[in-house]
Amino acid sequence: MRNQSGKDIAIGFVTGRRGFRKLLTTYAFRWRTIVAENNLSIHLIVAYDLDYNHTKIEDYVALRQDVRAVFASVSFIGPERIRRMVKTVADAGILPADQAARLFEKGYAGKRNSVLFEAIRRKMDALIFLDDDEYPLAVTHENRTALWSGQDVFSEHVLALGGQDVTNGYRCGYISPIPHLDFDATLSEGDFKTFIEAVSNEAFDWDGLKKIMAAGGVTYADVTVLKRHQVRPLSPGSGDGLPLSGSNLGINLRRPERIPPFFNPPGARGEDTFFALALEHRQVARVPVYTFHDGFMQYPHLLSGVLPLHLKRIEAADAGVAERFYRACLGWIRYKPLYQWLTSKARQADFSAAAKLTGEQLRATLSKIAAYFHVPAFMRLEEEYEKFRRHVYQDAQMFQINRQNWQRLIGAL
Repeated sequence: MRNQSGKDIAIGFVTGRRGFRKLLTTYAFRWRTIVAENNLSIHLIVAYDLDYNHTKIEDYVALRQDVRAVFASVSFIGPERIRRMVKTVADAGILPADQAARLFEKGYAGKRNSVLFEAIRRKMDALIFLDDDEYPLAVTHENRTALWSGQDVFSEHVLALGGQDVTNGYRCGYISPIPHLDFDATLSEGDFKTFIEAVSNEAFDWDGLKKIMAAGGVTYADVTVLKRHQVRPLSPGSGDGLPLSGSNLGINLRRPERIPPFFNPPGARGEDTFFALALEHRQVARVPVYTFHDGFMQYPHLLSGVLPLHLKRIEAADAGVAERFYRACLGWIRYKPLYQWLTSKARQADFSAAAKLTGEQLRATLSKIAAYFHVPAFMRLEEEYEKFRRHVYQDAQMFQINRQNWQRLIGAL
């Protein structure tokens, strides 16, 4: 039921983990107080992925009654719901079925679009995306001790969205999949820097990355951000203002035609990056609120109030860590060609030069990376890059077509 006099705020999750309900419970107890003290209603929209961790529908929909009662409405989006969504759009003559499917059925961009569309369709005032591996906490450190503070993610976004199209918070914790490394004869610091330049997208800060590696893979919250508590405008589009994360993300839906869809090339990720690139001429801001990214799922007990004094160092020698780093690099390299194309000033010439450099960097470092991490699959990255480079024109065209189709869809509501 919509709030007839106040605001209707949607909370969106794209989830595939069993811990989703525990995280939701943590948030819900805080939101219950906010709802009671303010004239607003909160609506939950969850797109779930049963294949990601071999979960069951019950892992998402079986909410405690006191948690469900916090929300004015609760919606779950699974494969069958998405198929019905596509059919409804096609039957109404808004889009052909294959193009509607491209918006909703493909990868994590499709799942985010299904949540976004549902929020727009139901006339929500705003949508806040949260992730199932990020917790409403900030961690700083002093005298080698971790200091924790709770974060009001919901209120910070709702307040800032009054004058912005999109808001994005900060992240701390294990936001990078790059572990602590001890460079040696197999892999030098220069080799690793060259490799990261080859696979990474968006803004690349080697000095900042070195600090994260030296801290054991941990990014601590900036005390200055927490103390000054200021909203900072960004300049998105053409790579400026990146990166935006797909979580701790607020979207103003009062003028939904100003909001683009999420997109990723088939078989790749990058949906938050391409969303940000489509935000040119939009009002976007960084809000002073953190979430703790538990990227290696080391701290599920944080949600029960167990706050460690020291954060674990993520070691490259750990086979699971090495495999996760490889998967992250695979995801990066698959969407890098499209990112390079969309951010090239003189399209063909700049893209060709950038692609040539990336290929050279990969060829110079992959054997060393594979040997250091004991993961032979790293040798695939050059082949994967070339495969997506060959399809970059088609992917760039689909990126634009998806944006046009989304506008047709939103305009038909």
